[in-house]
Amino acid sequence: MATLRPENFSYDDIKDDFLTLAQTSVYMVDCTTAVNNKPFFASSGMSGNQQKAKLLCCEASIPGSGSATHEATGDFAGVTEKMVYRRIFDDTLDLTFYVDNDYIIPEFLESWHAYCLGENLPGQGRSDMLAPNAFYRMNYPSEYKGSIQLVKFEKDKERMAAKMNYTFIGAFPQSIASIPISYQQSEILKVTASFSYIRYIKED
Repeated sequence: MATLRPENFSYDDIKDDFLTLAQTSVYMVDCTTAVNNKPFFASSGMSGNQQKAKLLCCEASIPGSGSATHEATGDFAGVTEKMVYRRIFDDTLDLTFYVDNDYIIPEFLESWHAYCLGENLPGQGRSDMLAPNAFYRMNYPSEYKGSIQLVKFEKDKERMAAKMNYTFIGAFPQSIASIPISYQQSEILKVTASFSYIRYIKED
């Protein structure tokens, strides 16, 4: 194998490479379409506001994954080899949303989470959980899981097509982070939900 050596590049040779770097702020997330037929969806106020949920997702992460490996020691003298036997996905997908003054996003996330836990069932309201004998009966996973899509693209029209398109299969809100509020200088209110999922697929 040839030894890698330093090279000289002129500005004209490299300017196109450095002037077309991808930007972090150009993406879209859709966590509503896959569950728009679920019982909690309409009552959460999300009907007619799905575009708002896409636009107000202010932080997300392109997912990572790893490999579970097996070590083989002693097959060759002085050598320890690692061999892959399973793919390991990240535990959660964390999505952060700006909160609008109608609080539709937190209501949607709370309603979805409550539905996973067996609340918000037909004929049952949240006030029923105030009863001393209230109990939780979890829904079946097939009832509350859905797919989330994350698309990364670029601003210019020539490259507007999706560059990285991920589908998270079997997703649901595993937890909703606490939302700090205070009398300090006002900032935009945000809510973060951690979604569990089975796996993701990077589509064309």
